[in-house]
Amino acid sequence: MTRPWYETFFDGDYQLVSRRHFAEVDTPREVDALWRLLALAPGQRVLDTVCGFGRHAIPLAERGCVVTGCDLSEREITRARAATAVSGATVRWLRCDMRELPFDGEFDAAFNAYTAWGYFEDDAENLRALKAFRRALKLGGRFLFDFVNVYGISRRAPRVWEASDDGIVILRESRIDYRRGRRVVVGALLC
Repeated sequence: MTRPWYETFFDGDYQLVSRRHFAEVDTPREVDALWRLLALAPGQRVLDTVCGFGRHAIPLAERGCVVTGCDLSEREITRARAATAVSGATVRWLRCDMRELPFDGEFDAAFNAYTAWGYFEDDAENLRALKAFRRALKLGGRFLFDFVNVYGISRRAPRVWEASDDGIVILRESRIDYRRGRRVVVGALLC
């Protein structure tokens, strides 16, 4: 049986393809937005899924939140642990599927950032993820997720060339599945 794409994609060349979207100048602005939109305060318990290498979780921990970061990718969790060691922040890292979060009423707030939503082909699986978030939150807890407006990006060309400062050129091809309201990346080429 073929494994779903999201179980292997982030352990491959993902960082090379997406590095331009993780600009250090964007992270403080995004963390400020999370702080404001989730009405966070020092001491609050916060869940970050799909956390990747911790670019939101670590700054929130540095601001005094008690942060848990979850991601399905072992590679990303390993990178997050290394980044935490460098920063001196304290974050609990856990490798897990967002549909199977092992928490019950533990968090004041939870978020799913950087379009890490809609990975599952079956809407019932997306509903499982929402229910897992609900279970993880305390009564009255706040939840935020962001995603790309598929109809807004449909105006862009299906092929996008990007060049990084280190000379890597990336061609991304995608199509819009209008019936399901999804953007489907059909390929990326590194040069």
